[in-house]
Amino acid sequence: MMMITTSAGTLDRRQYESDADRMFDWDDVILVDMMSATPIQCPISLESPPICPQITPCGHVYSFGSIMQHLMNHGGEQLRRSAPCPLCYQPVVASELRLVQV
Repeated sequence: MMMITTSAGTLDRRQYESDADRMFDWDDVILVDMMSATPIQCPISLESPPICPQITPCGHVYSFGSIMQHLMNHGGEQLRRSAPCPLCYQPVVASELRLVQV
């Protein structure tokens, strides 16, 4: 489940629930509510649960401090370049991280 916001306010999810092929614009996502049968663990710091968990557009969850350190190490301290996701190598920039409730 995702909480979506637009400049007009909260988005009506019914239009997405009726069409499984319709995609959310990641820029409109402000919070991801995630349910998991197994405990979520940060693959960088191994914290379980991750501290201030963040989710990438590719769906991987990290502790905020761990993923930010990774982005600074690989994308530069100014965070102007993308860095590869540590798990799937998709490009990730800090502005694409979203808070996730586990």
